[in-house]
Amino acid sequence: MLLWIWERKRATLQLDQFRILAMYYRTVSIFWIFPFAYSFHYELATYTQDGWVVQPVTKEQVAELEQSVEDSSVLHLNIWQRWGLFILIGVVMSIPVMMGIYFSVMY
Repeated sequence: MLLWIWERKRATLQLDQFRILAMYYRTVSIFWIFPFAYSFHYELATYTQDGWVVQPVTKEQVAELEQSVEDSSVLHLNIWQRWGLFILIGVVMSIPVMMGIYFSVMY
């Protein structure tokens, strides 16, 4: 039995003591090992004297805001976190293709 997981995750980046940049995204994975991340959404939370004000931001604004921070890698998923499920599917699908090529050459 395969264990499928659908999640909504968040990564946050502290820009300064009054601003936080948050990235929300959804993932689908098998056994927590082979994820696929999609549906990225960014928000900027700013602390004011009335509380937190949250506003959506575009990818272009995110790129500008990231320049003010030294280590902004928390908002960038690696290739396995982003495409792991499709890498697994590609490997599994390539096995029969390789076997077909091998047997067509050998016989």
